[in-house]
This record gives sequence, structure tokens and C-alpha cells, in this order.
Amino acid sequence: MKFLGISGSPIKTGNTAYAVKYALDIIQKEGHEVTFVSLAEKKIKPCISCFRCRGTGICWQEDEMAE
Repeated sequence: MKFLGISGSPIKTGNTAYAVKYALDIIQKEGHEVTFVSLAEKKIKPCISCFRCRGTGICWQEDEMAE
């Protein structure tokens, strides 16, 4: 089974990142595949509720959210 751990904290090496990595370590030791993603240094703009994405599923704003 695959697990994805996402740290949404703006602090790259803070408590949230530590907790997510700790949980993933335990899961990995059980033989599962894990991936860690940190949003700390990503440029992600807030949603402005323009609903342009309804038709395409893609936000018109240019940022790193699509990753």
C-alpha cells in the first residue's frame, strides 16, 4: 500500500514536518511505500472563488499547486 504524508506548515523543519515524518517512518517499517511532501517553500496562492476551474479542473493562477 502507498501512503502520502503532507506537511502544510510554513516551517520546513518544524513540529508538523517532524510528526508527519515520524508517522511515515512507522508505516514504512511495516513494509509500505511512503512519500513525504512539504508545502513550506511552495508558492501557492489562495483560492479566490472565481470558479474558473469548474470546467477544466485547473486553476488559472500560476503557482506551484498543480505539482
